Amino acid sequence: MAKPRVFVSSTFYDLKHVRAELSEFIKSLGFEPVLHERGNVPYLPGTELDESCRVEVQNADIVVLIIGGRYGSPTSASLEGNSAPAIYDSVTRSEFRTAADRGFPMWIMIEKSVLNDWENFNRNRSNSGFRYAHTDDPQVFAFIDEIQSFRNKSTHTFEYGKDITEWLREQWSGVFGKLIRDSANQRQLGKIEAQVGRLEAVVKVLTEQLDFLMANLAGHNDVERIRKARSELTDKHKITEKLHENPAVQALLSQSGLSFDEIVSRLASSEDVEAAVSAFRSSLPPSAESLESFKQFLLEALAWAKQARADSGSPN
Repeated sequence: MAKPRVFVSSTFYDLKHVRAELSEFIKSLGFEPVLHERGNVPYLPGTELDESCRVEVQNADIVVLIIGGRYGSPTSASLEGNSAPAIYDSVTRSEFRTAADRGFPMWIMIEKSVLNDWENFNRNRSNSGFRYAHTDDPQVFAFIDEIQSFRNKSTHTFEYGKDITEWLREQWSGVFGKLIRDSANQRQLGKIEAQVGRLEAVVKVLTEQLDFLMANLAGHNDVERIRKARSELTDKHKITEKLHENPAVQALLSQSGLSFDEIVSRLASSEDVEAAVSAFRSSLPPSAESLESFKQFLLEALAWAKQARADSGSPN
Protein backbone atom coordinates (compact mmCIF):
# COMPACT_ATOMS: atom_id res chain seq x y z
CA MET A 1 0.00 0.00 0.00
CA ALA A 2 1.37 3.42 -0.98
CA LYS A 3 2.27 5.67 1.94
CA PRO A 4 0.88 9.22 2.06
CA ARG A 5 3.64 11.57 0.89
CA VAL A 6 4.09 14.70 3.05
CA PHE A 7 6.02 17.56 1.46
CA VAL A 8 7.67 19.84 4.03
CA SER A 9 8.15 23.39 2.75
CA SER A 10 10.17 26.01 4.63
CA THR A 11 13.41 27.90 4.59
CA PHE A 12 16.25 25.57 5.55
CA TYR A 13 19.04 27.09 7.65
CA ASP A 14 16.89 28.77 10.31
CA LEU A 15 14.45 25.84 10.57
CA LYS A 16 16.66 22.79 9.89
CA HIS A 17 16.21 21.41 13.43
CA VAL A 18 12.44 21.78 13.17
CA ARG A 19 12.50 20.08 9.77
CA ALA A 20 14.53 17.16 11.16
CA GLU A 21 12.10 16.71 14.06
CA LEU A 22 9.14 16.91 11.72
CA SER A 23 10.68 14.32 9.37
CA GLU A 24 11.01 11.80 12.21
CA PHE A 25 7.45 12.51 13.33
CA ILE A 26 6.05 11.92 9.83
CA LYS A 27 7.94 8.61 9.56
CA SER A 28 6.62 7.53 12.97
CA LEU A 29 3.10 7.78 11.55
CA GLY A 30 4.00 5.51 8.67
CA PHE A 31 3.94 8.39 6.18
CA GLU A 32 6.70 9.31 3.74
CA PRO A 33 8.36 12.71 4.43
CA VAL A 34 9.60 14.64 1.40
CA LEU A 35 12.48 16.99 2.30
CA HIS A 36 15.12 18.08 -0.19
CA GLU A 37 17.98 17.88 2.34
CA ARG A 38 17.15 14.22 2.97
CA GLY A 39 17.44 13.33 -0.69
CA ASN A 40 13.70 12.89 -1.11
CA VAL A 41 13.54 15.34 -4.02
CA PRO A 42 14.95 13.95 -7.27
CA TYR A 43 16.78 16.68 -9.16
CA LEU A 44 16.05 16.43 -12.84
CA PRO A 45 18.96 17.09 -15.25
CA GLY A 46 18.82 20.57 -16.72
CA THR A 47 16.17 21.62 -14.17
CA GLU A 48 16.68 24.23 -11.46
CA LEU A 49 16.49 23.12 -7.82
CA ASP A 50 13.31 25.07 -7.11
CA GLU A 51 11.59 23.63 -10.20
CA SER A 52 12.39 20.09 -9.02
CA CYS A 53 10.85 20.95 -5.64
CA ARG A 54 7.72 22.28 -7.31
CA VAL A 55 7.37 19.00 -9.22
CA GLU A 56 7.57 17.08 -5.94
CA VAL A 57 4.92 19.33 -4.39
CA GLN A 58 2.58 18.23 -7.17
CA ASN A 59 3.43 14.58 -6.45
CA ALA A 60 2.68 14.92 -2.73
CA ASP A 61 -0.56 14.09 -0.89
CA ILE A 62 -0.15 16.59 1.96
CA VAL A 63 1.83 19.82 2.25
CA VAL A 64 3.21 21.14 5.55
CA LEU A 65 4.39 24.76 5.34
CA ILE A 66 6.50 26.33 8.09
CA ILE A 67 7.05 30.10 8.18
CA GLY A 68 9.95 31.49 10.21
CA GLY A 69 11.76 34.81 10.24
CA ARG A 70 13.66 34.32 6.97
CA TYR A 71 12.09 34.93 3.57
CA GLY A 72 14.43 32.53 1.79
CA SER A 73 16.20 32.16 -1.52
CA PRO A 74 14.72 33.53 -4.74
CA THR A 75 13.26 31.23 -7.35
CA SER A 76 15.31 30.75 -10.50
CA ALA A 77 12.68 32.73 -12.40
CA SER A 78 13.15 35.71 -10.03
CA LEU A 79 16.89 36.07 -10.63
CA GLU A 80 18.14 38.91 -12.78
CA GLY A 81 21.57 37.84 -13.90
CA ASN A 82 23.35 36.59 -10.79
CA SER A 83 21.44 38.63 -8.23
CA ALA A 84 17.92 38.78 -6.91
CA PRO A 85 15.85 41.99 -7.22
CA ALA A 86 14.67 43.77 -4.09
CA ILE A 87 11.22 42.19 -4.43
CA TYR A 88 11.09 38.56 -5.53
CA ASP A 89 9.32 35.25 -5.10
CA SER A 90 11.08 32.93 -2.68
CA VAL A 91 11.32 29.18 -3.23
CA THR A 92 9.09 28.52 -0.23
CA ARG A 93 6.48 30.99 -1.47
CA SER A 94 6.56 29.35 -4.90
CA GLU A 95 5.99 25.93 -3.30
CA PHE A 96 3.02 27.34 -1.39
CA ARG A 97 1.48 28.71 -4.59
CA THR A 98 1.97 25.40 -6.38
CA ALA A 99 0.15 23.57 -3.58
CA ALA A 100 -2.58 26.24 -3.44
CA ASP A 101 -3.16 26.06 -7.21
CA ARG A 102 -3.58 22.27 -7.00
CA GLY A 103 -5.92 22.50 -4.00
CA PHE A 104 -3.80 20.23 -1.80
CA PRO A 105 -4.63 19.81 1.90
CA MET A 106 -2.21 22.19 3.58
CA TRP A 107 -1.21 22.64 7.22
CA ILE A 108 0.64 25.89 7.90
CA MET A 109 2.70 26.75 10.99
CA ILE A 110 3.86 30.34 11.57
CA GLU A 111 6.50 31.05 14.22
CA LYS A 112 4.78 32.92 17.03
CA SER A 113 7.36 35.71 17.25
CA VAL A 114 7.15 36.26 13.48
CA LEU A 115 3.36 36.48 13.66
CA ASN A 116 3.78 39.12 16.40
CA ASP A 117 6.11 41.03 14.05
CA TRP A 118 3.47 40.76 11.31
CA GLU A 119 0.83 42.23 13.61
CA ASN A 120 3.22 45.10 14.47
CA PHE A 121 3.89 45.56 10.78
CA ASN A 122 0.17 45.91 10.12
CA ARG A 123 0.07 48.73 12.66
CA ASN A 124 3.12 50.44 11.10
CA ARG A 125 2.73 49.87 7.36
CA SER A 126 3.31 53.55 6.64
CA ASN A 127 6.65 53.49 8.51
CA SER A 128 9.12 52.04 6.00
CA GLY A 129 12.03 52.41 8.42
CA PHE A 130 10.50 50.27 11.15
CA ARG A 131 12.68 47.26 12.07
CA TYR A 132 11.45 43.94 13.44
CA ALA A 133 13.12 41.78 16.07
CA HIS A 134 12.47 38.34 14.57
CA THR A 135 11.93 38.89 10.84
CA ASP A 136 14.77 39.63 8.43
CA ASP A 137 12.72 40.77 5.42
CA PRO A 138 9.31 42.54 5.20
CA GLN A 139 8.53 40.24 2.26
CA VAL A 140 7.77 37.61 4.91
CA PHE A 141 4.80 39.78 5.90
CA ALA A 142 3.56 39.93 2.30
CA PHE A 143 3.85 36.14 2.23
CA ILE A 144 1.76 35.87 5.40
CA ASP A 145 -0.81 38.26 3.88
CA GLU A 146 -1.09 35.90 0.91
CA ILE A 147 -1.41 32.86 3.17
CA GLN A 148 -4.17 34.49 5.22
CA SER A 149 -6.21 35.07 2.05
CA PHE A 150 -5.96 31.36 1.10
CA ARG A 151 -9.06 29.48 2.22
CA ASN A 152 -8.10 25.78 2.00
CA LYS A 153 -5.71 25.73 4.95
CA SER A 154 -5.27 25.11 8.67
CA THR A 155 -2.97 27.60 10.40
CA HIS A 156 -1.28 27.40 13.80
CA THR A 157 1.56 29.18 15.62
CA PHE A 158 4.59 27.47 17.16
CA GLU A 159 7.58 28.21 19.36
CA TYR A 160 9.21 24.78 19.40
CA GLY A 161 9.24 21.75 17.11
CA LYS A 162 7.04 19.79 19.52
CA ASP A 163 4.33 22.45 19.11
CA ILE A 164 4.19 21.52 15.42
CA THR A 165 4.17 17.74 15.89
CA GLU A 166 1.56 17.85 18.68
CA TRP A 167 -0.74 20.05 16.60
CA LEU A 168 -0.30 17.92 13.47
CA ARG A 169 -1.01 14.76 15.47
CA GLU A 170 -4.33 16.26 16.65
CA GLN A 171 -5.19 17.56 13.18
CA TRP A 172 -4.42 14.35 11.32
CA SER A 173 -6.14 12.22 13.96
CA GLY A 174 -9.24 14.34 13.42
CA VAL A 175 -9.00 13.92 9.67
CA PHE A 176 -8.57 10.14 10.04
CA GLY A 177 -11.57 9.95 12.36
CA LYS A 178 -13.70 11.90 9.91
CA LEU A 179 -12.66 9.60 7.06
CA ILE A 180 -13.77 6.57 9.10
CA ARG A 181 -17.12 8.19 9.93
CA ASP A 182 -17.65 9.27 6.32
CA SER A 183 -16.81 5.75 5.13
CA ALA A 184 -19.32 4.25 7.57
CA ASN A 185 -21.96 6.78 6.51
CA GLN A 186 -21.27 6.01 2.86
CA ARG A 187 -21.72 2.29 3.48
CA GLN A 188 -24.97 2.99 5.31
CA LEU A 189 -26.11 5.23 2.46
CA GLY A 190 -25.25 2.47 -0.01
CA LYS A 191 -27.42 0.04 1.96
CA ILE A 192 -30.32 2.51 2.01
CA GLU A 193 -29.99 3.14 -1.73
CA ALA A 194 -29.97 -0.61 -2.37
CA GLN A 195 -33.11 -1.02 -0.24
CA VAL A 196 -34.81 1.86 -2.06
CA GLY A 197 -33.86 0.26 -5.38
CA ARG A 198 -35.39 -3.05 -4.31
CA LEU A 199 -38.55 -1.30 -3.11
CA GLU A 200 -38.85 0.58 -6.40
CA ALA A 201 -38.55 -2.73 -8.27
CA VAL A 202 -41.26 -4.28 -6.07
CA VAL A 203 -43.54 -1.25 -6.58
CA LYS A 204 -43.01 -1.47 -10.34
CA VAL A 205 -43.99 -5.16 -10.42
CA LEU A 206 -47.01 -4.59 -8.20
CA THR A 207 -48.13 -1.64 -10.34
CA GLU A 208 -47.88 -3.72 -13.51
CA GLN A 209 -49.88 -6.53 -11.89
CA LEU A 210 -52.48 -4.03 -10.68
CA ASP A 211 -52.81 -2.61 -14.21
CA PHE A 212 -53.55 -6.10 -15.58
CA LEU A 213 -56.07 -6.72 -12.77
CA MET A 214 -57.85 -3.38 -13.35
CA ALA A 215 -58.03 -4.01 -17.10
CA ASN A 216 -59.53 -7.44 -16.43
CA LEU A 217 -62.09 -6.05 -13.99
CA ALA A 218 -63.01 -3.31 -16.49
CA GLY A 219 -63.81 -6.05 -18.99
CA HIS A 220 -61.74 -4.68 -21.86
CA ASN A 221 -58.28 -6.12 -20.96
CA ASP A 222 -56.66 -2.99 -22.43
CA VAL A 223 -53.65 -2.54 -20.12
CA GLU A 224 -52.34 0.50 -22.01
CA ARG A 225 -55.67 2.24 -21.49
CA ILE A 226 -55.42 1.63 -17.74
CA ARG A 227 -51.82 2.91 -17.67
CA LYS A 228 -52.80 6.05 -19.57
CA ALA A 229 -55.62 6.73 -17.09
CA ARG A 230 -53.27 6.19 -14.15
CA SER A 231 -50.71 8.57 -15.69
CA GLU A 232 -53.39 11.23 -16.16
CA LEU A 233 -54.48 10.85 -12.54
CA THR A 234 -50.86 11.21 -11.41
CA ASP A 235 -50.39 14.37 -13.49
CA LYS A 236 -53.63 15.82 -12.13
CA HIS A 237 -52.50 15.08 -8.58
CA LYS A 238 -49.17 16.85 -9.21
CA ILE A 239 -50.99 19.92 -10.57
CA THR A 240 -53.28 19.97 -7.54
CA GLU A 241 -50.23 19.82 -5.23
CA LYS A 242 -48.60 22.73 -7.05
CA LEU A 243 -51.80 24.80 -6.74
CA HIS A 244 -52.04 24.03 -3.02
CA GLU A 245 -48.39 25.12 -2.56
CA ASN A 246 -48.77 28.35 -4.57
CA PRO A 247 -48.47 31.42 -2.25
CA ALA A 248 -51.27 33.29 -4.09
CA VAL A 249 -53.69 30.38 -3.69
CA GLN A 250 -52.71 30.03 -0.02
CA ALA A 251 -53.37 33.75 0.53
CA LEU A 252 -56.77 33.51 -1.19
CA LEU A 253 -57.73 30.48 0.90
CA SER A 254 -57.02 32.43 4.10
CA GLN A 255 -58.58 35.75 3.03
CA SER A 256 -61.39 35.13 0.51
CA GLY A 257 -63.57 32.61 2.33
CA LEU A 258 -63.68 30.55 -0.89
CA SER A 259 -62.94 26.85 -1.09
CA PHE A 260 -59.96 25.47 -2.98
CA ASP A 261 -62.18 24.20 -5.83
CA GLU A 262 -63.93 27.59 -6.12
CA ILE A 263 -60.60 29.41 -6.34
CA VAL A 264 -59.32 27.02 -8.99
CA SER A 265 -62.56 27.38 -10.95
CA ARG A 266 -62.32 31.18 -10.96
CA LEU A 267 -58.69 31.04 -12.02
CA ALA A 268 -59.45 28.62 -14.85
CA SER A 269 -62.24 30.90 -16.06
CA SER A 270 -60.01 34.01 -16.13
CA GLU A 271 -58.60 35.03 -19.49
CA ASP A 272 -55.41 36.49 -18.02
CA VAL A 273 -53.88 37.64 -14.76
CA GLU A 274 -55.71 40.99 -14.81
CA ALA A 275 -59.03 39.15 -15.14
CA ALA A 276 -57.97 36.94 -12.22
CA VAL A 277 -57.13 40.06 -10.19
CA SER A 278 -60.67 41.37 -10.88
CA ALA A 279 -62.16 38.01 -9.86
CA PHE A 280 -60.50 38.25 -6.45
CA ARG A 281 -60.51 42.05 -6.01
CA SER A 282 -61.80 41.99 -2.44
CA SER A 283 -59.08 39.58 -1.28
CA LEU A 284 -56.01 41.27 -2.78
CA PRO A 285 -53.08 42.74 -0.77
CA PRO A 286 -53.53 46.46 -0.01
CA SER A 287 -50.10 47.77 -1.06
CA ALA A 288 -49.02 48.14 -4.70
CA GLU A 289 -45.68 46.47 -3.97
CA SER A 290 -47.37 43.46 -2.38
CA LEU A 291 -49.86 43.34 -5.24
CA GLU A 292 -47.11 43.06 -7.85
CA SER A 293 -45.53 40.16 -5.98
CA PHE A 294 -48.97 38.59 -5.59
CA LYS A 295 -49.58 38.86 -9.34
CA GLN A 296 -46.42 36.88 -10.11
CA PHE A 297 -47.65 33.95 -8.02
CA LEU A 298 -51.19 34.39 -9.36
CA LEU A 299 -49.91 34.11 -12.92
CA GLU A 300 -48.30 30.76 -12.10
CA ALA A 301 -51.50 29.56 -10.40
CA LEU A 302 -53.52 30.67 -13.41
CA ALA A 303 -51.44 28.47 -15.72
CA TRP A 304 -51.81 25.42 -13.44
CA ALA A 305 -55.57 25.95 -13.07
CA LYS A 306 -56.05 26.08 -16.85
CA GLN A 307 -53.94 22.94 -17.21
CA ALA A 308 -56.11 21.19 -14.60
CA ARG A 309 -59.27 22.18 -16.52
CA ALA A 310 -57.77 21.02 -19.84
CA ASP A 311 -56.77 17.66 -18.32
CA SER A 312 -60.25 17.16 -16.83
CA GLY A 313 -61.88 17.84 -20.17
CA SER A 314 -64.14 20.58 -18.77
CA PRO A 315 -65.45 23.17 -21.27
CA ASN A 316 -63.99 26.70 -21.20
